[in-house]
Amino acid sequence: MTKTQFWSGAMALALAFASLLLPGTTVAQEVDLDAFRSGPIFEEFGNHTPVEGVENFVPETEFAIAFDVAKRADPGTRNRAFETAARFINMHASYGAEPERIRIAVVVHGKTVHDMLDDEAGNGSHYMVTQLLDYGVRFIVCGQSAAAYGVAKGDLIPGVEGPAMEPLAGVDHEIHEFFPGTRRARRAQVSLKHLDGKTTEIELESLLVYRMKGIGYSHPEWGHGRWKGELAVGGSSWTIEECDDMEVSNQHIQSVMRATCGDQQGIGVMEQIHMGPSAKYGFKEFLD
Repeated sequence: MTKTQFWSGAMALALAFASLLLPGTTVAQEVDLDAFRSGPIFEEFGNHTPVEGVENFVPETEFAIAFDVAKRADPGTRNRAFETAARFINMHASYGAEPERIRIAVVVHGKTVHDMLDDEAGNGSHYMVTQLLDYGVRFIVCGQSAAAYGVAKGDLIPGVEGPAMEPLAGVDHEIHEFFPGTRRARRAQVSLKHLDGKTTEIELESLLVYRMKGIGYSHPEWGHGRWKGELAVGGSSWTIEECDDMEVSNQHIQSVMRATCGDQQGIGVMEQIHMGPSAKYGFKEFLD
């Protein structure tokens, strides 16, 4: 039996503050730097420490991870979030993950675009970024951030992907199959219509469903952003089997989807809330 639980943010904060007030609580501990080791991919950065109880990954395990970075490094230092990507690679490779099956993308926002500048002397992250690029890590700069801080594509470290946006002639979708008795898409297709007349089709298949009610959205009592006074503690729990898939509070979901485009495949999330009449799919009522 699967169970979903929800607790208000107020309770989490209360527990966090209570822990700070307990007698004998240690707020900070010394880090044992001797436990950290380098490699096996990057020797000069991305050090990591063994984790007790972790065994080697099974052969052919795939990793496709995106890091979103919006904090600039201090002058003359490496960007710690970029180094986290290197640590991720080193750590997983040390437990048997095949390097060619670890795909990493780092998306850069805000002032962090300055850590992408092709300036070996002034950019403390320059060498690390070039090494990560050589390994195959993708660095992608936010176009809005680059424009806001006056960073042109030619200013970037070679290999960093500059702002790119393609205008489309249109976008269409088709839901091939719904989960029985619901308005949740089990299989769907998104079609991107290019200006040259070509179409890119992306097939989507639902793998997991998360009900947004669990973090307050549409929750009848603990609604997202609802004022409950200076302090409110409470919660609710339910089993998946107890959930009415046609109840209004269960319509807003995040669905983990397998996306297939030609010979490329990945995992993403599609947010769904499907209410009201729809001639395209034969729905005539608010929820039917």
